[in-house]
This record gives sequence, C-alpha cells and structure tokens, in this order.
Amino acid sequence: MRAMNNLLPPRRGRSDDRETGRAGRSYQYLADGRLTIEAIDGNMVRATCHGFRDSYELGYEPGLGWWCSCGSSRRCAHVMALELVTQPAVAVS
Repeated sequence: MRAMNNLLPPRRGRSDDRETGRAGRSYQYLADGRLTIEAIDGNMVRATCHGFRDSYELGYEPGLGWWCSCGSSRRCAHVMALELVTQPAVAVS
C-alpha cells in the first residue's frame, strides 16, 4: 500500500510560492489595465504600474536592465507585467 504522501504533488519551497504569486499578480495588473507604457525609445521602455497599494515607475534601460521604484530586491510583479508586454520588442543585451 502506498503512503498518502506519494499521492500529493511535491511540495514547493517558499521562493517558488513567492515567484508564482508575483507571476499571478503580474497577469492581474495586465488584466485590470493597471500598467501604462509611458515611452518606448529604441531599447528603452518606461511605464507606470498602479499596484494594489501604490503606483510605481518602472522600465528597462540598456546597461541598467529592468528596474522598478517599488524597492523590491527581487524581480517584482510590476516588472514581470512590463516584461510580458514588451520583452519581444526590447532586445535585451
């Protein structure tokens, strides 16, 4: 007889859960129309994301990479949303 634990999906770590949560929020920002692209110039993109608590400035710049004013030390949901709609157009170097 197999143990019940073998029937359950493998447990993910906390960092996996957080990444999944950020990805879900990024799609929600897009579905709710919370992301506004302010400017695109060559490989530079600037946008505003109206998060659930505050609004943030974010973008991509060659040499600097993806950035957001939310202050997160990790790749935030705001940047993930912007990547989803612009990455095919931005040649990341």
